[in-house]
Amino acid sequence: MIPFTDYGPNGANTYNVSAGIPPFSFETTGLPNGKINALAPRTDGFRKQLSTDIHIPYEDKWVKPDETAIVSARNMTNKTVRTAGVNHEVVNGYYALGKSEPRNGWLPTRNALITGGSDPRIVNPWAVEVNKGKTVSYESRNSKAVSEFDTKPRIAKRPAGNSIGTNWFDGGGKIKFHSNFSERNITVLKNQWAGIARTSPGAFLDGQFIVSPDDVTVLAPSDFRLINPSNWETTLEDECKVTKRVSLPGTNNTTTRTEYYDVRKWEQLSIVDTKVTKRVSLGGDERRGRRATFNFGNPQSGTLQVSHRVEVTLQRRWGKDGEHPDCVSESYSETIGTKSIVADSTGVSVAQPDELSVTVHAIDREPTNELYITINGTQDLSGQPLGQIRLSPSGSKKSETIYGPWRFYPVSLYDSITKFVGDRKKTVPTTFGHPVGKKEAAHLYRDYAALGNWSKRGRLRYQVDKRTSSTNISDRSLPPGVVNRKGETPLYTRYAGKTYMTDAQLQNLQANAEDIFGNSIQTTVKHITYQESKIKMQNDGKTVHVRLFDPDTSTGISGAKLAVDGAKTSTVTTNASGWATVQSTTALVTVGFEGTDPMSGASTFYEKAYTSHYVRIFMLERSGDLYRWISGMIHQVLLVVEWAALLLFLMWYKLMFKPNRKSGQA
Repeated sequence: MIPFTDYGPNGANTYNVSAGIPPFSFETTGLPNGKINALAPRTDGFRKQLSTDIHIPYEDKWVKPDETAIVSARNMTNKTVRTAGVNHEVVNGYYALGKSEPRNGWLPTRNALITGGSDPRIVNPWAVEVNKGKTVSYESRNSKAVSEFDTKPRIAKRPAGNSIGTNWFDGGGKIKFHSNFSERNITVLKNQWAGIARTSPGAFLDGQFIVSPDDVTVLAPSDFRLINPSNWETTLEDECKVTKRVSLPGTNNTTTRTEYYDVRKWEQLSIVDTKVTKRVSLGGDERRGRRATFNFGNPQSGTLQVSHRVEVTLQRRWGKDGEHPDCVSESYSETIGTKSIVADSTGVSVAQPDELSVTVHAIDREPTNELYITINGTQDLSGQPLGQIRLSPSGSKKSETIYGPWRFYPVSLYDSITKFVGDRKKTVPTTFGHPVGKKEAAHLYRDYAALGNWSKRGRLRYQVDKRTSSTNISDRSLPPGVVNRKGETPLYTRYAGKTYMTDAQLQNLQANAEDIFGNSIQTTVKHITYQESKIKMQNDGKTVHVRLFDPDTSTGISGAKLAVDGAKTSTVTTNASGWATVQSTTALVTVGFEGTDPMSGASTFYEKAYTSHYVRIFMLERSGDLYRWISGMIHQVLLVVEWAALLLFLMWYKLMFKPNRKSGQA
């Protein structure tokens, strides 16, 4: 059972899962290698940052635990069952164990069955196995795979299948030489291919690569197979007639004898030189070489193309040889040059630098501090896509990381490899269980971009309660077989919430942001401190005068929007002196100030303020003695109520503080 937390627009959802789990993030799960190995066969892992150097499993290995193993686990309700100091976890009516290792954390186990109710025990210790799978650095895996694809004469390793729907290895290059002598085609080169496997850093999206604006390494492996033609080809062409005089046996006489000898036509072909030229160009900038990796500084958007050219120089010698010296013998020689070219291309879009900025407003405000994170610029992959924002108080180990919606799935480009050695051919599947050291198991991975929810991780107790978005973008297509939840994803322009940092932490707050490539994004922290505000009201008849002011300086707060209840208008704005006027419609008028908007850019920020005011008379629309009398009566009633309240208070005070006669006091 492995905990998985997904942060979505409606809050955090935590799963305790054993199979069929959603894709997990290498950055946010914090899973040890053993758990990653256990997860890998059942789901997909992704990176939220292309700069993250993840480890991927390459060997699923289960072994017997040593005798000193400490086993412990938690079940879905965070309750444990203990056996002789060992904690166990209930899974489908059984108990699953985890073995603790200092560097790998808790490792998954299997085949463990425990019975005994309140006193459980392991009933099959001989069958318990612990996962000791191995992982390798993602970039190291690709580097090793590239080295295994280096071109070597007479050897070609060509992927026989693929797992992404299109085979980028289909070059189809071949060199054939037509022999007039034998009237047949002779193949001297085949299995030539070249392709653009991936860019680093970069991701494949909608048929093109999205790359970093600073520099990018293009991985463009290629290979081909040379075949030496037969060294000697002969065929019978004619007969050679040779006439000569010979002695007759037993006499001194001679006679003429005619003999016939074979005349053979021959041809010899040999490869005397091979020249390989690889060109990789990006936006008009070209690199050459036989290597598989090409670096481009300051890349430009455009077409990324690889061209692989193999030139083979053949020497052809041919002629005629008779079996007798008197027969005709001829010998000729020529040099033949032939070539084959394969190419592959795809589009490249460079993320636009310096188009994104982040401002963090740290707001000291009662009763809870707040953070407003404003993101300016294009966050789509066409701009400078936001990868993460990290918040951390200076000198504190606590931090909070907010991740953007982008996800990058490393997908193997093929399922198997066909290896040619001479005339022998061997096809080897590239599966999860193949050790990294075997050349035939060389994986090449391409990063595919997709979308997911915004998420956060940390220990600053930052509670998101407000997100605003400017646009929604549709989920990107992924290769078949990759688990992914599809839907519309918002790109937030504001990410706000409450934080429970101390005042010292808030004042020392530091923030930095990066795009998906790890490049720094301009980040500014602005501290906003709120001051107390007060409202006072007075009336002259039905007109109520309201003033919002700073109690420390008595200065009026101008341009503030006030909410009013019990008046003809529901809102009013203060003037340059902090005053506003309303016409009341009830005896009680309530005025409220919501505080200065933290995003207003004001020079001084004021807290919320509320107050109510009883108007002396009802606002009557007619005049006359009757209405004046009613008004006076209301005024007298209010005075009576006030005196009655004072009398009740004095009576209560007298009773509560009555002298105690037992103490000798009068």
